[in-house]
Amino acid sequence: MNKHIFRQAWLRYNFTPEFSFKAGRQELGQVSLSFLFLNNGVPEARETGPGGELRNQGISFSQPFGPFISYSGGESNLIVAGYYQGGKDASEKPLSAWYANLEASFVPVYDINVQSGYEFLSGTHFNETEKNHSFTPFYGTNHKFNGFMDYFYTGDHLNNVGLHDIYIKAKKEINLFTMSADLHGFLSAPAIEEEVSDYLGTDVDLVFELNLDENVTIGAGYSQMFAGESMGILKGGSASEPANWAWLMVTVTPTFFTSGPAGSR
Repeated sequence: MNKHIFRQAWLRYNFTPEFSFKAGRQELGQVSLSFLFLNNGVPEARETGPGGELRNQGISFSQPFGPFISYSGGESNLIVAGYYQGGKDASEKPLSAWYANLEASFVPVYDINVQSGYEFLSGTHFNETEKNHSFTPFYGTNHKFNGFMDYFYTGDHLNNVGLHDIYIKAKKEINLFTMSADLHGFLSAPAIEEEVSDYLGTDVDLVFELNLDENVTIGAGYSQMFAGESMGILKGGSASEPANWAWLMVTVTPTFFTSGPAGSR
């Protein structure tokens, strides 16, 4: 029997009279649609004294808003998202920035889950002085986006030249063993400098996990950034120097106690 599903929900929360959050979600069969609007206020020091003490503090407000659309078709899924960010940045300069993401996931052969996509975060041209065009992901999640090396939007790269991230990810599970490989190609959105390439580098991430039982998992990973010459101009240092890291982790999630209905033992 065919079933038609229709769901929708909206949420608004006023943190303060000036700061509120509103989000909505609607499902139409295999398609899910949500819309985000956020009036985001960030406190900024406007004036400090000779000893560095704060004399005047203001709040800079920016407003990201836009839709998030997902399609779920079993082994084939699609995500489309786009957001505009207006308002003002921390220096009270007008803000006009964009974000877009397109991602498809599928299982082509041998039960290998593949994700392929493109992410765009607008940036500010090196000779732009009147307006900030750099999209800021205020509340990001480390490692989830733009590679495990965390070159972008984790501690720095804010109010910068933006980013093109073209990526493909593959994941395979074999009994208790899971392995994944991610590949990211990075380019700057506007120009970094005059006559400088927009190619920033390529990030390769490898992860291996072994589930010994339901409570113990061993994980290991290796990441390598193959930086372009423009990365050295943008971040400093030399692009010819190796940039990599490896990790090993044991995760234990024991069950200390369980609870049941009253009176049970």
